[in-house]
Amino acid sequence: MSASSTNSDGADNPRLVTLQANDGTQFVVDYEVIRRFIPLIHEMLNDLGDEETTEVIPVDECSGPILRMVLDWCEHHRDDEEPKLEEEFQEESRAMPDWDVALFSGGMDELSGITKAANYLEIHLLLERCSRYLANLVEGRSTEEMRNIFGIVADFGPGEEEKIRQENQWAVE
Repeated sequence: MSASSTNSDGADNPRLVTLQANDGTQFVVDYEVIRRFIPLIHEMLNDLGDEETTEVIPVDECSGPILRMVLDWCEHHRDDEEPKLEEEFQEESRAMPDWDVALFSGGMDELSGITKAANYLEIHLLLERCSRYLANLVEGRSTEEMRNIFGIVADFGPGEEEKIRQENQWAVE
């Protein structure tokens, strides 16, 4: 499948695909970005068998702002050397690019949305980085600190919580 076409001047034009978020926002994306990062859409285009589809591809599981962030991430990393996922999971490679940290630092709602979108679109590297950012965020935190991070209200009274802690002491040793 060709990723570019030639115009009347003989110049190479990138193949473009239009994605539409669930709120109707449309994004024009270079096919090469889709081929490299978004297997779900890439396979859909291959199944259509249309070299130059002009149809808008719906991405119903993503809002416009979240899809914009995901596409920005893909575009930002488009020229990066392709990492092996096994290397991404190694302890010594836990440091994350500053650009990614800035993207993920927008708040829990955005991080959750980006993570869900990465999962839905099968962007494995983005999903792994979201997960790693989240793991780094909660690592070494107390239960109360994690509740604050995630906005979770304790549904047990102080006495009930202490009783459960004592009954399950083995789990925290």
